[in-house]
Amino acid sequence: MKALVDVEQRSARAVAFGDKDLVVDNDGRGCVHRFATIAALPSRIEGLSQALLEAMSLGVPVIASAAGGNTELVYPGETGLLVPPLDPAAWTRALDRMLGDDAFRARVARAGQMLARSEFTMSRTADRTEVVYREAIASR
Repeated sequence: MKALVDVEQRSARAVAFGDKDLVVDNDGRGCVHRFATIAALPSRIEGLSQALLEAMSLGVPVIASAAGGNTELVYPGETGLLVPPLDPAAWTRALDRMLGDDAFRARVARAGQMLARSEFTMSRTADRTEVVYREAIASR
């Protein structure tokens, strides 16, 4: 643990990732991810999932439904696995693949971690948001 930070009633902890900090709420999600073999997100509707970002940044391999923003985080076979929503047979195959192949699981975990830590930092997110605003202003 790098530092304790004061975020809304001093109830968050900062977990160090090199020179970047990921703030994890006091509900313990970050700690739970550290003990997980995989993270699965079978949602039917999803924005850009913080749960997936947290798991990926901690090096936990992910399986997610191919819904909403999940497709921006999970590149099938590269940074995790995507599964059609509401398809139990596909979920079974994805779980079997991820749990049955240690080398694959380690490879997608590393790739997912690299993606989360490089592309979804606060700085990169702020830069991309600024570009959207500048384009909107320019088109007026």
